[in-house]
Amino acid sequence: MTRLLRVSAFALIFAIIICAAGFAEASDETPQQGGSEVSLFAQETAGDQVRIALIDTGISNELGLMDSGRILEGRNYVLKNGDTHDLVGHGTYIASIIIGASGRTAGVPSASEYAVLVPLVYFSDTPEMLESGMIPLMCTAIYEAVDVYGCRVINISAGIAGDNKYLKAALDYAESRGVVVVSAVGNANENVPSALYYPAAYDTVIGVGAVDGEGVVASFSQRNESVMITANGVDIIAAAVQGGGEFVRVSGTSYSTAYVSALAADLFHTNPYLTPAQVRRILIKTATKPTGQAYDFAYGYGIINAEAALSYCVEMMNDKTLGFTDINTDAWYYSAVSEAVSHGYMNGVRVDAFSPDEPLTRAMTAAVLQRKAGGQSIPRGAVSFNDVQTNAWYSDPISWAYENGVVKGYADGSFHPAEHITREDFCVMLYRLSGESADGDFEALSFTDKRNVSDYAREAVLWATESGIITGTDKGEFLPKSDITRSQAAAMLTRG
Repeated sequence: MTRLLRVSAFALIFAIIICAAGFAEASDETPQQGGSEVSLFAQETAGDQVRIALIDTGISNELGLMDSGRILEGRNYVLKNGDTHDLVGHGTYIASIIIGASGRTAGVPSASEYAVLVPLVYFSDTPEMLESGMIPLMCTAIYEAVDVYGCRVINISAGIAGDNKYLKAALDYAESRGVVVVSAVGNANENVPSALYYPAAYDTVIGVGAVDGEGVVASFSQRNESVMITANGVDIIAAAVQGGGEFVRVSGTSYSTAYVSALAADLFHTNPYLTPAQVRRILIKTATKPTGQAYDFAYGYGIINAEAALSYCVEMMNDKTLGFTDINTDAWYYSAVSEAVSHGYMNGVRVDAFSPDEPLTRAMTAAVLQRKAGGQSIPRGAVSFNDVQTNAWYSDPISWAYENGVVKGYADGSFHPAEHITREDFCVMLYRLSGESADGDFEALSFTDKRNVSDYAREAVLWATESGIITGTDKGEFLPKSDITRSQAAAMLTRG
């Protein structure tokens, strides 16, 4: 009979969860965003496959229990010339949960039908591990998961006991590139239940807690605001590494995370144009709520429900509101907002809110136009504004927009990312993005307030009018100096 070893939740990487003292302090050499030309949806080139970056201890498949065709080439950041062989076992356990494993007398069902794995080793059982510093390695792995390996999902079944600006910057970059990050909330509940571990505690990361087969929260699973969702993580059968039998039984939030990453991959297969915010919204809206509460620290928003999530994903593709409670189906902007969100140009400001009347900022505009252009990226460091930090979420979109002539800075070298954008300035940016020209006569425009249009914007407003991108108000006005709202921006984006 196949031997099953038991692995405690406290025996491996949350080994317990890597404490801040276990990380070398990040230096100025901590990597920043990458500069490849990988598009926002680069992973689509793999056909039906959706790539998950497994930032962990590697994957070992010497026993042949897993489908080797679903394990792609990755990288070992600990050993410069090393392979991605798993010297710990943790990454292998997670891999087998996601893609399944089959032995002589036992097996692990595949949690995802479409996921393939990219092993990125940032932690290993070697002397070099202590010399490397794990935060820099994790950050590098995140950037390269996006820019080099074209992953759509990043699985990080580990955490640090404290916020870190370099880690946050890497995660913000992944979010801006349309990549979902899933991370375990930790296994220290019985000792320090209120402890927050990162990256799970960041708002854009799907923090995953553990429940058992009966849906009861595991005694070790953290109970605090870092928990966004829960999944099975108790007494899970997983493929073993060589020398330990074919399978082991494991428990921990690390393994719950694997199920959520697998579901995220299948959601992306269903709709490749989902944004990370939409994936989070789907998981939250469809989760099973054992307590009947909308949210609590133990379950988060509930236990994942794969069938309901995939079904709702399909519904979202046909539902123009995409789950937003503030989108009125009778509003003039109804179709425009739904189309802009469906194409990934715009996201909601919260899980259930689009805020159609909220104004756009210059930073938000750069991000929106970058997405409309296909999510292109440029080499980092090419552009520098004195008020745009390289680790800010909007750094890449602003750099892209400036490099491509879509936006300009101010004479003092600033960009003013938080400044609202006017209707005429949004026309100017769309005009620059289009690369087209205006052929008509501005004076022939019928707007009653056309005299208020700035000289620099006249050609752009003429072009936008000729192209049917702007139509004016019911009173025949254009209101060039008014802030453009999110709904108005959605309408112009989808008409152009």
